[in-house]
Amino acid sequence: MPPTRRTQAERSEQTRTKLVDAALVSMAELGYARTSTTEVAARAGVSRGAQLHHFPTKTDLVAASARHVLAARLEEVRTTLGALPAGPERLEHAIDLLWGIYQGPAATAWHELLIASRTDPELQPVVAGLAAELRAEVLRVWTELFPDGLTSLPPEINAAVPALLFSVLDGLMLQQYGGGPDAPADAERVLALVKLLAAYFDNVDPLTRGRDIPHPDDPS
Repeated sequence: MPPTRRTQAERSEQTRTKLVDAALVSMAELGYARTSTTEVAARAGVSRGAQLHHFPTKTDLVAASARHVLAARLEEVRTTLGALPAGPERLEHAIDLLWGIYQGPAATAWHELLIASRTDPELQPVVAGLAAELRAEVLRVWTELFPDGLTSLPPEINAAVPALLFSVLDGLMLQQYGGGPDAPADAERVLALVKLLAAYFDNVDPLTRGRDIPHPDDPS
């Protein structure tokens, strides 16, 4: 039986997907400034004419990539947090798993877009809108998984816990990008402190759970 021929719409969508995926990888590897439409077309194996047909400008291409990054990050958050085991250590596991997400190319590309949008008037509203969607969806998923929040905090403070956690993770990743030799160890200590604080405000005695914060001079 001969293979089914793809429709024009299917071929067009496949080309768009190749270009968006290539833009994501390029931004993660080269950064936003060095990512050009020519570079993306070459990585995607797509002709320059096809690239211009789908995305006439770099802003068009990056905007589509930003939406793709948002979808990827939300799916990672849903999948990661949804797989957490029940129990008192669930929040601790959530912190570790979310930090793992931050090591991937989608997070790196997202940070590139955030930084670039600060001085790009065309990109800024696109990224700002997507960032608002991301915050709202993360809060919704977080509330479903941790309906009681941290038990000793009032509801209005609990609502800010996901934003605080993501702000910490964003800051730690920026330190990693700088390539400082102490950045990985600093991240380990900061995350240990975040877990201690979470346990404290969740009315769990962190000392009875065997947690500790590595000392900067500890060779281990």
